[in-house]
Amino acid sequence: LWRVSPGAGAYFDADLFIGVTLAYLVYAVLALVAVSQRWAQMDGQVIVQIFLDIIAITLLVHAAGGLGSGFALLLVITVAGGSILTQGRIAMLFAALASLAVLTQQIWMVMHEPSLLPQYTHAGLLGMAFFATSFVISASARRLRATQALAARRGVDLANLAELNEHIIQRMQSGVMALDEQRRIWLMNSSGQRLLGVPNWRIGDRIDN
Repeated sequence: LWRVSPGAGAYFDADLFIGVTLAYLVYAVLALVAVSQRWAQMDGQVIVQIFLDIIAITLLVHAAGGLGSGFALLLVITVAGGSILTQGRIAMLFAALASLAVLTQQIWMVMHEPSLLPQYTHAGLLGMAFFATSFVISASARRLRATQALAARRGVDLANLAELNEHIIQRMQSGVMALDEQRRIWLMNSSGQRLLGVPNWRIGDRIDN
């Protein structure tokens, strides 16, 4: 037998809970396949994913008896994930949609289940948590992306500098050769090969004598 205890009051819609859970499981599998096969662009897929997450979790909250069930906290994770994967105002849009979904669920439940106590304060606090999470995560993700971009630029600059240094060394008239601890050639120019009479030596070769 399938049995889940309601989180708030005596209201619990088992059929809706099981139906949403199974439908969400099927969608999660399809979304995983879509990501692996790259059927859609990343940004569009993230927006659809977060939007459907909000709908599914809100339905689970409703089926489990309201905000007291604890399922609404999953929306915080959803908003945080959306804020990491997206940029700009879209992250705040996720927080707004989650807040609206929670408030709508409360209004619907109060209208159709008068015996249940309204939890508007709880819904308001969750809405504040959604926006706070979105703001903090978005700011952190923005700084992380800026750091990654800076590191990438520094990497390109270092590669260009190394290439320039190698070009200068190869053009020098003086012979240059550098070995590592295993006596392997780490750096050598054409002048060094000519002066030593070793035209066949290459970078990476080991010098035994």
